[in-house]
Amino acid sequence: MLATWDLQARQGWLALRVPGGLMFQALRRLNQPASESHLGMALAVAAVAMALMLWAIIWQASVIAYQRELIRLLSISHFGGTA
Repeated sequence: MLATWDLQARQGWLALRVPGGLMFQALRRLNQPASESHLGMALAVAAVAMALMLWAIIWQASVIAYQRELIRLLSISHFGGTA
């Protein structure tokens, strides 16, 4: 069964309908204010996610630099000359 977007008339907002309605229940809980411990956990998860994304960007930069060096070496060996 495919998930479909359904406009909830009584709520007036968009909810994702899936078998079991788990997404709708999760979205309904967002109306409740978060406690202090939930905010701390959310900040910790966000900090870890940002750290992982920073590591991925730095790793990708090193891969790009390595590829650039390989392209330069292949260009020199194919066409001759100096860099």
